[in-house]
Amino acid sequence: MTKKILVIGLGKLGLPMATAYQEAGHYVWGYDIDSQASQKAREAGIGTVAIFDEEIQDLSSLSKVRAIDASLLIVPTPSRSNNMFDPSYVHEAIEKIAYALRGGSKYHLVVVKSTLMPGQMKEISEKLYTTSKRDERTLGVAYSPEFIALDDNIVRQMRDPNVVLIGAEDNESRERCLDLYHSVIDQEIRLYTKTTYHTMNFINAEIAKLALNVAITQKIAYANSIATLCESFVGGNVDKVLTLVGSDPRIGDKCLRAGTPFGGPCFPRDVRAMNALEELIDSLTFEGGKGTKLPSSAIEMLNEERYLELFSTLFNQLENTNSNKITILGLAYKSGSRFVDGSPARRIVDDLEREGVRVYGYDPRVTAFIGVDVKNDIDEAISASNVILVLNDERVFRRLPWHLYPQKTIVDPWRIVPAGPNVIQFGVAR
Repeated sequence: MTKKILVIGLGKLGLPMATAYQEAGHYVWGYDIDSQASQKAREAGIGTVAIFDEEIQDLSSLSKVRAIDASLLIVPTPSRSNNMFDPSYVHEAIEKIAYALRGGSKYHLVVVKSTLMPGQMKEISEKLYTTSKRDERTLGVAYSPEFIALDDNIVRQMRDPNVVLIGAEDNESRERCLDLYHSVIDQEIRLYTKTTYHTMNFINAEIAKLALNVAITQKIAYANSIATLCESFVGGNVDKVLTLVGSDPRIGDKCLRAGTPFGGPCFPRDVRAMNALEELIDSLTFEGGKGTKLPSSAIEMLNEERYLELFSTLFNQLENTNSNKITILGLAYKSGSRFVDGSPARRIVDDLEREGVRVYGYDPRVTAFIGVDVKNDIDEAISASNVILVLNDERVFRRLPWHLYPQKTIVDPWRIVPAGPNVIQFGVAR
């Protein structure tokens, strides 16, 4: 059944979400506090399908908000100085929706999709019900964050998700949120999809969102630590070792690959948030809480060690070749993505600039990167310097005729360049 959907927050996830619901046949409205947000996202190539049936300019518009069946909030929750997430933007949006819903009788579902800290959803839900002066009979609320890789297939991921998480405190909210997912998942692939659905209360959903992302980073950090171990033994090869480890179904091979430190807009901050939560629980005594030890601090340490090892190797090669220029292949935070938020390249470039090194770069999806002379042609980028860093494992890098560059010193954390006298591979004996 076609629904009227309001997407609040039209950035790199909000606009693709609106696109997904529009593709599924829903009547989609959009709102962002930044009136230019949707245009900026479209210009960046994100969710270009979505042409809103209407873009609401004021959330306090009573008649418009009351006519909507569901509001999906995907606004920023930036990290505070203590690494906890700040839900201020969620509260602001909730308060405006709640005032607009006062006096209405049509059932309205509010779904918070922004990542929250454990306990924050309870406060948000209470504000929604108190301010709107409604109850569960005509107003529902759920916490349902996305598990999305920021690549060129965001809309596809939303229409074919691996995992669906719904946190709700009443059955009506839970079932209506499930119905939304069932409506947006592509009918042609539903028979073949491996989507798993998980419903639970608010607190468990908040913990689960963080726990899943931290578990993924744990596998990445573990893989990188095994790579360091393999480098210490003659004949060591991390790919051989991890292939065996990942073949055990209790572990699995997803995300179990040694390479660069993990980055991106979500993983590092989620790990820091979980670590901050652990420290808070250890320092306070409160109802339902007790001291615990989680691996998040160890994950941060291992990721930092991986970065330091990578930068040290890179800088040593610059000194060995008496060079003050370097080319980085792969500027996005991961292969297949155009997003540079949290990319390992950011810190590397900043650290190299402080050492007076000029940085060139190439990425098939990134055309600009502060501090980098980005080339449109990969051969031009490689020719610009004698030291090459392969920072992500884009397919185009795998297919390069590397034998044509015998004079280049190549630092390869991913082991995609054939071994040679001037190739420094991570994860194998050197």
